[in-house]
Amino acid sequence: MRYIYIILAIILFYSCEKEVEVDLDDPDKVLAVDGRVTDLDTIQWVKLSYIQNYNSTDLPDFTEENNAIVKLFEDNDEVGTLVFNDSTERFEIQFKGTVGKSYNINIVTEDGEEYLSEPEMINYVGPIDSLWSVMEIDPFTDKPNYYVRMNTFETPGIGDNYQWKTYINGEYQDEPGDITAADDAFVDGQPILGIDIYILSEEEFAELQSESPDGRVFVRVEQTAVTRKYFEFLNEVVIQTVFVGGPFDPPPAEIRGNVYKASDINDRALGYFQGISVKSAITEVVP
Repeated sequence: MRYIYIILAIILFYSCEKEVEVDLDDPDKVLAVDGRVTDLDTIQWVKLSYIQNYNSTDLPDFTEENNAIVKLFEDNDEVGTLVFNDSTERFEIQFKGTVGKSYNINIVTEDGEEYLSEPEMINYVGPIDSLWSVMEIDPFTDKPNYYVRMNTFETPGIGDNYQWKTYINGEYQDEPGDITAADDAFVDGQPILGIDIYILSEEEFAELQSESPDGRVFVRVEQTAVTRKYFEFLNEVVIQTVFVGGPFDPPPAEIRGNVYKASDINDRALGYFQGISVKSAITEVVP
């Protein structure tokens, strides 16, 4: 009989859930920073915006601070000033970072507020050995999925941290659920074979085909070596954005980035400026 009571309690617990809309005040003005410098000879960039009301559906305004001054430093020596690009709505500089060196930025906003980022060292990352796609039936749905799989090798020496970024037909997949990161705690110096780096459902693949000018779907994967601090930042982003909507979710917490006001290291901007080593590979997803 007590099992019936337990089942009834569970049913009542979930049946009592009710959606409540909360009218939140606009937040204080907090700078949001997103940027990186890589070991590729390419455009390095920084995007600036401000946080919005939680219920806002507007896209961030990356032009509000287009007259800010953003400088890049390598091992504390100034490299140059980034220039705002109206087309991409970000600050840019042509530059190639170097593995083993540290990078940070200095930002002065239009109202004279100064921000600094903590130094980020670029750590070495090995190449992707191979990248391919395969169609298989999902055992849970009995429907076909397209699996993008990868072979790679972990660099010997414990303490490495990685992120894999996926681009589909040139578009970065930036939803919280797309974040893929890992450390080398259990794979130090070993080959990593046949891991699923991205999965497309049959419906997603068909939609991508219809949107592509030639009906082809290409997936490019960036394998990046990240610092431990950025790895922990990514984990916190996942915890606070993916695991939401249920009764057993973790409590809300600050996602602590590495950009802060020059006048107070504890007064933090939102976001992160990172230094990364990048290797990439591309494959076509075929039916």
